Amino acid sequence: MLHFFSFLLACPIHARGFPLPLANYLRSNIQMKQASNDWQSVDSAMASRVVRRYFHTDLTMTEKQRLDIFLIEGVPAAAMVYRAEPDAKAQAFYLNLGLLLLFDACSDMRAKLYARHRGLCTDDAENAVVFSSCS
Repeated sequence: MLHFFSFLLACPIHARGFPLPLANYLRSNIQMKQASNDWQSVDSAMASRVVRRYFHTDLTMTEKQRLDIFLIEGVPAAAMVYRAEPDAKAQAFYLNLGLLLLFDACSDMRAKLYARHRGLCTDDAENAVVFSSCS
């Protein structure tokens, strides 16, 4: 019995490193669940609260303005203020770049926005350069 315990004490109890070939195999062959992201409209009464809470910016909305937010797993990562006319025109973008880059959601965010608002003009929008150059 004493020999059994001495054998256990002599054996390493935990692994001393993860083999690199195994790590590469797991990284390339395990299917990761993609985060669910989508744009949603926000009620005009709640728009200023949402932007202040998640993007730390004061926002004053007019009657013709609308707010859409981009959610990653239910957390706002981007917001767009736009004029609701026959031809939608973006007026401002508010971005949480850390969250967008962490989930690699920049291109997905833009693609889903342009699919939602076909013909959206973003030329004169505030933070349009950051919105279009996020990668």
